[in-house]
Amino acid sequence: MSGPTLPPAATREAFLAAREQASRLREAVAALAQEHGWSDAVPEPFDEGSLPVFAIGNDLVVKLFPPAWPEAPGIERAALDALAGRLPVATPVLRAQGVRDEWTWLAMDRLPGWPLDQVWPSIPREQQLALMRSLGACLKVLHGLPLGDTAILRPDWPAWLADQRAHVRERQAAKGLPERWLEGLEPFLDSVALPTDVEPVFLHTEIMATHVLALPTGGAWRLSGLLDFEPAMAGAPEYDFASVGLFVTEGDPFLFDALLEGYGMPVAARDESFQRRCLAYTLLHTYANLPWFLDRLGEPLEGPSYEALARRWWALPARA
Repeated sequence: MSGPTLPPAATREAFLAAREQASRLREAVAALAQEHGWSDAVPEPFDEGSLPVFAIGNDLVVKLFPPAWPEAPGIERAALDALAGRLPVATPVLRAQGVRDEWTWLAMDRLPGWPLDQVWPSIPREQQLALMRSLGACLKVLHGLPLGDTAILRPDWPAWLADQRAHVRERQAAKGLPERWLEGLEPFLDSVALPTDVEPVFLHTEIMATHVLALPTGGAWRLSGLLDFEPAMAGAPEYDFASVGLFVTEGDPFLFDALLEGYGMPVAARDESFQRRCLAYTLLHTYANLPWFLDRLGEPLEGPSYEALARRWWALPARA
């Protein structure tokens, strides 16, 4: 294939170097757009996200998957096929796919709306709460969808969880977690009873404000889209609340409570045990990075206490 080429990215290190070659990535995507007759518009990169994504005009996006993660495009394809038209909000529809310079690319619809993190400060408080209830309801629908033939999304959940647990200390130590936090990490996880016999459900795994879109309609904001499904998998439903607390409600008790209300969780179940499980799933998460989370959301006043951390990051309103 002639024209601009994508940089080598067969390893994580090579991919990180490739991400720095923004103009080369853009030129290759522009060539793709020209070859397929999509648009003459200059591809515009999205700043957020772990993978390169470019807007092609107003209607299309192209997502690039490096050869370092050969399973990722198959997961995204399977997830989008399984979700098509089944959620209360829009999800991307796959329009074309292919391989270029060993990178897999997917072209999909550009969803309407703005990421919540870009518009959140301008949204009135009552509408913020309403959006959280809508997001909770959307999550409930997601978790109730049949997994069908999406075998690629279905690891052996108990075995996967056990493997995450077996390596949790070394992974967080490698990310620079201070010893004052490391020493309590495994005792905390040992104290939390995570069910291993749950029926796996469809998980997004990275419900973040940047992946949730909203639009103003009739004088009020409404959810309009949910995107970024390459980390999707099947597992315990509470696993999805890890990213919700870290990247959507961010310790706001009323926002988190509104989301759980929309999800249909009984008030009695919104307790300290639930908060502790949310933190446990966070520590075992595929992309767990506790030093970054602590820097982003702050440490509890009580010091390096995982109990206090669970109450702070998944805060709930005081109830009589």
